[in-house]
Amino acid sequence: PVDLSGITLRFRLRDKKGGKILASNLVADSPLNILVASTDVAANKITITFPSTATELLAGKTGWYDVEAVSADATPVVTQLVYGEVTVEKE
Repeated sequence: PVDLSGITLRFRLRDKKGGKILASNLVADSPLNILVASTDVAANKITITFPSTATELLAGKTGWYDVEAVSADATPVVTQLVYGEVTVEKE
């Protein structure tokens, strides 16, 4: 497990690796900041939530996701935690 104390998460979905942002949890990506990323430090657990607005926007899309941990240091250290392909199915 990785100690999650003092970190923030960056979670982005893109149309392809390194491509255009489709959704994220970052205010800087507004109005696409529709995802929610949270940490449970005690359990060393990360939770990613796709609210209904996100699933509606992304329905039927395939893309690339990445989750990064950003330290609270004066010069932040960015650590890539996980990445890969994602498909949001239409119902």
